[in-house]
Amino acid sequence: MSEKKKNKGGRPRIHETGADRSRAYYERKKAKMKELEGKVKKLQAKTQDMPEISFEPEEVERFDWQKITPGEISLMDIQRLKQMTKTFREKITEKPAIKIELQNLIRFAFNSDLLKSSEEITVEAALKLIDPVLDSFTETIQESTQQQTLLYLMEAELANRERLQIRDYKLEVLQSKVEELKKERKEEIKLKQK
Repeated sequence: MSEKKKNKGGRPRIHETGADRSRAYYERKKAKMKELEGKVKKLQAKTQDMPEISFEPEEVERFDWQKITPGEISLMDIQRLKQMTKTFREKITEKPAIKIELQNLIRFAFNSDLLKSSEEITVEAALKLIDPVLDSFTETIQESTQQQTLLYLMEAELANRERLQIRDYKLEVLQSKVEELKKERKEEIKLKQK
């Protein structure tokens, strides 16, 4: 038995002495530090290469518009309704407010140090920074939705009136045909009586 070594179990030793093990540990630690320093240098180079963007939000053009009920729309004369619809459509599609607000949000994100930061930033901190821009964005979406709804109502009323005009025209045509048939019938009756 003395010739055979006892197997103590466990994993085999990589380093023969404690000093070798400590030396290997410090070498691994040095390599990791060099790797982290390389990553930091890359991040710093990236942030230096990024152009400086100044955040000046583009102003959303607000225009005066009346909040009109469907009842008021139905009482408008057709010329005024067509003119209002045309003007309103031009104002809404000229430069969409939602697009401007989205661009402002993106500009703000680039300008703030959210993208340049090498530190981890929490979602809550990012939202606190973006909150004022989001409030403006929310107001714009609400107003834009109201404007789109009003435009839809005006266009729907115009379409309804056009359908009514077509219906009236068809009724007039039918009435004139009925009148012609009555005349023909009267003539036939007169001819039969003679």
